Amino acid sequence: MISVIIPVYNGAESLEACLRSVTLQSYSDLEIIVIDDGSTDDSYLICERLMQLDGRIRLIKQENAGVSAARNRGLSLAHGEYVTFVDADDILLPDAFLEIPMHPDLIVFDRIMSKSYRNRIYIKGIQGEAGLMDIATLEYNWIMHEKLLSIWGMLYKREFLNGHDIRFDTTLIQGEDAHFNYMVLRYKPISWYCNKAIYQYQFSTSTLKNRWRKKPDLMISNSLEYFEYRFDYVSSMESGDKDGYRTILLEKKIRSFFYHAIDLCEVSQDSEQRKERLAQIMAETDVPEDCGMKTRMFYNCIVKGKWHIISLAAKVRLFYHAIMKI
Repeated sequence: MISVIIPVYNGAESLEACLRSVTLQSYSDLEIIVIDDGSTDDSYLICERLMQLDGRIRLIKQENAGVSAARNRGLSLAHGEYVTFVDADDILLPDAFLEIPMHPDLIVFDRIMSKSYRNRIYIKGIQGEAGLMDIATLEYNWIMHEKLLSIWGMLYKREFLNGHDIRFDTTLIQGEDAHFNYMVLRYKPISWYCNKAIYQYQFSTSTLKNRWRKKPDLMISNSLEYFEYRFDYVSSMESGDKDGYRTILLEKKIRSFFYHAIDLCEVSQDSEQRKERLAQIMAETDVPEDCGMKTRMFYNCIVKGKWHIISLAAKVRLFYHAIMKI
């Protein structure tokens, strides 16, 4: 049996399509756990109605505690051999679970990113061949290709998660998926890659912008934590190109914080205090000698306070999003 955990917060517009994509799966041995995280719209009523039509749906209502707490609640209630997570504005693709090898700790699938009705992008879960993966392949994909940063289109063996007490960090408002998978990687799971898309997620910039608008300082802190545990992981690796991986992560960190500066400008949260904080973070970050020109330019923009360039970049990105209607 597979436990499908669906956290819901004010997802009335998309929830029915999401649930029907799960209940109509050709693989029927499913436990569908819906956690209503304090919705104020009709989400609960929609779930109640669909629950009457399909006895596999379990509906749990709780006070609003955030998506990580909702997922953790679902994990505590799950009985399936495997668990997977579906967001209320996404869908499972047909025949998602027909090709499941038995019995790895982690199964990674491909997925589809949908920006609009006609704009869909196929995203490989792993850069490599389908089949059994060793930990070095996982680490390479995690660091070099930034795979395994989300939980979409992945099956986790429940016994593996419970045995290592792996849960979502409820203190994070950004990057909680990446941290969850980091915890999984730490315990060297037996892993399998299936080169088949089973999940379609809706890409939107609005949620991310709202987080930067409401809690910009926490977003910066979460990003710092994200890179800290990635650097710690590389330092603890028993094999592999640790120096090369560290260089790659340094470049990714510099680029990420430049984009964070743009995020702050877009939502008018670029206070002098935050500008100084980003400058300090960059000043404490080693710049790889062989880094690209763009990375060095990003670094200098923040350290030397060239916020007029960052502000211009924010305006260009806003214009692009408006044109593309993202």
